[in-house]
Amino acid sequence: LLSLTLFFSAATWYQSYG
Repeated sequence: LLSLTLFFSAATWYQSYG
């Protein structure tokens, strides 16, 4: 289930970026 990890990582990155 690497997809879930990637999705979570993307969300965190977005929050840090935004």
